[in-house]
Amino acid sequence: MDNCPYSWQNDWLHPWSIGCGGNEVPSSVSGKWYLYVWNTEEKKNYYYCFNDDLFITEEEFEAILNVRNLKLING
Repeated sequence: MDNCPYSWQNDWLHPWSIGCGGNEVPSSVSGKWYLYVWNTEEKKNYYYCFNDDLFITEEEFEAILNVRNLKLING
């Protein structure tokens, strides 16, 4: 969460809220900032990408992590 350039704790509008009861903090993955969020209507978690202003599924986020890890392994 250190150095997150976004005002991530404020301005979440229905149906979105910060994940894990508001305890999640942003993380940086491959130069982009993500936050685990909860959609109260769908009763489903997503990741919000601040850089792209986009909500993505957990599966899409896992794919991003897998690509990142492959790049780290392969140099």
